[in-house]
Amino acid sequence: MKANPLVTVITATFNIIKNNREKSFIQAVDSVKSQTYQNIEHIIIDNASTDGTIELCQKLGLKYFSEPDTGIFNAFNKGVRHANGKYIIFLNSDDYYHDIHGIAKCVKTLEKQDADLCYSECYFTTNEQNRLIYPANLYGIFFQMPFCHQTVMVKTDILKEYPFDESYDIIADYKWILQLFLTKKFKFVDTHKNFVFFRFNGEALKDLQKTQIEGVRVIKELITPFYKLSQEELEAYAIKGIIPDKLQTLLAKYYENPTNFYKTLSQRVNLAKQPKNNNQFVEDLMYSKSDKSVILPLIDSFEPQLEDIDKYLYTLLNEEDKKTFIDFFIKRYARLDLDDDFSELDRMFNDTEALYQERNSIDDCIELEFANDKKINFYSTTEIFDKPLNKPEQLLAYYEFVHSFILGEYNLDGFTPKDDDVIFDCGAANGDTAILFNVLYPNSKIYSIECEDKCYQCLCKNVSENNLNNIKPIKAFIGNTDGYFKIDEFVNANNITNIGLIKFDIEGYERQGLAGAIKTIKEQKPILIVPIYHLDDDCSVIPKFIAELGIPYEIRLKWLERRIYGADCTLFIKFK
Repeated sequence: MKANPLVTVITATFNIIKNNREKSFIQAVDSVKSQTYQNIEHIIIDNASTDGTIELCQKLGLKYFSEPDTGIFNAFNKGVRHANGKYIIFLNSDDYYHDIHGIAKCVKTLEKQDADLCYSECYFTTNEQNRLIYPANLYGIFFQMPFCHQTVMVKTDILKEYPFDESYDIIADYKWILQLFLTKKFKFVDTHKNFVFFRFNGEALKDLQKTQIEGVRVIKELITPFYKLSQEELEAYAIKGIIPDKLQTLLAKYYENPTNFYKTLSQRVNLAKQPKNNNQFVEDLMYSKSDKSVILPLIDSFEPQLEDIDKYLYTLLNEEDKKTFIDFFIKRYARLDLDDDFSELDRMFNDTEALYQERNSIDDCIELEFANDKKINFYSTTEIFDKPLNKPEQLLAYYEFVHSFILGEYNLDGFTPKDDDVIFDCGAANGDTAILFNVLYPNSKIYSIECEDKCYQCLCKNVSENNLNNIKPIKAFIGNTDGYFKIDEFVNANNITNIGLIKFDIEGYERQGLAGAIKTIKEQKPILIVPIYHLDDDCSVIPKFIAELGIPYEIRLKWLERRIYGADCTLFIKFK
């Protein structure tokens, strides 16, 4: 047995430069060159690129073949025919190896265990910011891709005997893995080495209908030959993962430990058959308009929080808000756009940018006129920029105007105080929310609390310049420990007995602010407005906190910023 058998890495390319992948492609190439394993050939299979991709491959000293192909799986099969290695592994043009010992670990595992194919968990991202884990779970192979194909190293002879089915555009890799497993001829092993980072571009998500059609085909071609499924059963299996009990028994026999197969089946897919143990949020998330290759890693990442999210938030929402929360959750934590039409939000931010740019200096005001004919001169700390901003920059610069004045972020029908109730505006920033509350509730006393110097000064200027005498600015950090502004202490010291609304938007300190207001909330039952997007566990911790106050309540959800981040998703709580 050769100590260091040749490994062939295959990468498919097409117009790398035109598709803005040059930087990530170079990163992929460099990650192969950086591997500590010394016997690697890297082959590029190019789809007749015309944008300079070939010249880039030449510059990088890569071995390449360039001719038209019919898709990525056609390219992979071509790569196999050109491969000289004992083993093959596929690396997409925008993925990379984050561990320099990855290839060495794969070869060692395969050689030591005399295995045919190895796999592992990996990292993936949808936005260059979040790093999520794509788990490896062979027990889920009968109803989902059990691991990312970029982590698979396999004997070249196997790929020559079992090539990818090129009639599939999206899930030929899944069909190939399942086909190998069903033969019972090959040994699969987990390397337990996370070494791949892949950028999820969502081909399955872009054409979910086609993905589902191909999923039905896979089950029909590979499963029905030994177990006859009705068309209804076939679709339920392929699309929702609902497997008939008798078929489950047959499939379990493919494992030495069938218990793990049943456990995986019940946890991840067959939720609808177990209503007593069902998590409605997980089930709806699984069957949402996203696909399982994104959702399953999310579920794994949030497993400790899912019960609380379901119990204290999701099941309490109305049907419209449930759909909103699922979209928010996927956007916030997977950074996927499930609704690509942001034209109206884009227009609002662009118009606001033009309005802010009309100022001669940062000291100039923006004139506002509200529906009740109230006029306000609004001052902002947002500077005047010398070039148009991108979307994330726009959000940070103009959220105060778009969210507060145009979209009414902190206003929701049915969740409003009486006009003469006291309002706590916690996290007042430049004063946009104070002005909004002043317009909506002109007879209410408003305590606007802000800790940042520049914002506080602007808040005070907005109050004084507009003679908003019912607004009281307070410079303080809000919390529940010594040295912080505690709402309970302030309310007690000032004998305030008619609090109608408390708005918290304090950049991740919402739970501390709430903890400092428990007595006030229990005694006076104000409307609460609380963001649940600042910290990763806000959507589980904050709703649970509200529930554990022990007061009957109802909640609504409002989410404005659908373009980026999954920002500005807010809970409205009304106690009964």
